[in-house]
Amino acid sequence: MWGGGSPPAARRAGRHGLDFFAQGGGPELQAVYEEAARAHGHEPGMCMIPSTDSATTVFVAHDVDAAWDELGPHLLHDAVSYSALNPGSTTTASISHATTVDELRAEDRTHRILTVDQAVATIAGGAPLALQPLVGGLPPEVAWRYLRVVTDDVMAALA
Repeated sequence: MWGGGSPPAARRAGRHGLDFFAQGGGPELQAVYEEAARAHGHEPGMCMIPSTDSATTVFVAHDVDAAWDELGPHLLHDAVSYSALNPGSTTTASISHATTVDELRAEDRTHRILTVDQAVATIAGGAPLALQPLVGGLPPEVAWRYLRVVTDDVMAALA
């Protein structure tokens, strides 16, 4: 899968026969991607162009408040770091301009912690859970606890 948020990135993915997962942009990127794929003898694959209100880092927890206490500093580190690498960006889905954990949580956009029921509804509605278990230097033993909520509870509810 190739990433990016520009017509050249979409063309590269199409030219190489890869799926395309944009960082943002509009529907015109899908047309660019599909045209490039076909021009190079490939059937277009999956093309995802998230809106700027899409959650790009998701965790699932039984106690959302406790999860924000534990994960919030790591989520904020990720958000602040990525924002610094993309100054002035308004079209990239994963950009947050929050400067505190409380601001990031209140945005309820790029970095979200969902309940099991919310995660089930998200998947049932056709959207993916953008899990990033090691975000912001989160220790693996902490990440595993949250991944198990997805595997044990969310997936069981969807079965």
